[in-house]
Amino acid sequence: NAVYLERVGPTIFNECLQACGHSEFMSPCKEILDFHGFTRGFAVLAVRWWLQDVVPGLQEPRLEVITGWGAHSRSVVSADS
Repeated sequence: NAVYLERVGPTIFNECLQACGHSEFMSPCKEILDFHGFTRGFAVLAVRWWLQDVVPGLQEPRLEVITGWGAHSRSVVSADS
């Protein structure tokens, strides 16, 4: 998280991808990024990576980003309220 704004951030992110893959945050269809449990810095680097490296290989790129924020927020209106 400390390096996502630094020039070295994408390099470190790519090294992590090579070591661990992307199945923890990207769906098999490559159109959903789920950042539950990940830092903001990780999410920023992942979206940049997706735009640069994944989009060129997609016919009609679409992206759904799941942040994990809001489900338990007091501002969310539910059927029970």
